[in-house]
Amino acid sequence: MQAVQKIFIGFVAFCATLGAAVGVLLYIAATPYIWIIGKFVAGLFITVLICASVYAAVWTFCQISIQWSKRRQARNEEGLISAPADRHSIYLQPANMQYTIHKVSADVAAASVPRMLPAPKDEVLEADDATILELYNDGQVTLETIAEQLHISYYRAQRVIAECKKKGLVNRR
Repeated sequence: MQAVQKIFIGFVAFCATLGAAVGVLLYIAATPYIWIIGKFVAGLFITVLICASVYAAVWTFCQISIQWSKRRQARNEEGLISAPADRHSIYLQPANMQYTIHKVSADVAAASVPRMLPAPKDEVLEADDATILELYNDGQVTLETIAEQLHISYYRAQRVIAECKKKGLVNRR
């Protein structure tokens, strides 16, 4: 046996002895309070039983609901005769002990699917001084962004804002 294995076995023996000693010490210390501990354990056991019974009831209800749903789905699919996508699907529906044929075309089925809306068109802003001032006063964009959005030079945006500052029109939020 190697030295490491001997040390490990000795450590396990030490832990087992220490655990047993602590267990005996706790038993002796808790002896006067055994009735309180017993009531606590009984309360914990009753709580676990109540939770388990509620869980079993909810699980049973869910299984009944799942089976009921599968039964209704199977009953609805009894009279469905499938066809390729470019042809009609036929659904036989009982009506007064006779079957009537309901045809559902691909166009009708496609009509139930929502269409995608076209992308919104980008607004083209005019590059006048009022538009530059309005964008700048919003406080959300920089002069570089204004120049890119309006397709003007940065220096024009800077010049317009400087003129407006001289006139006292700039109130950036």
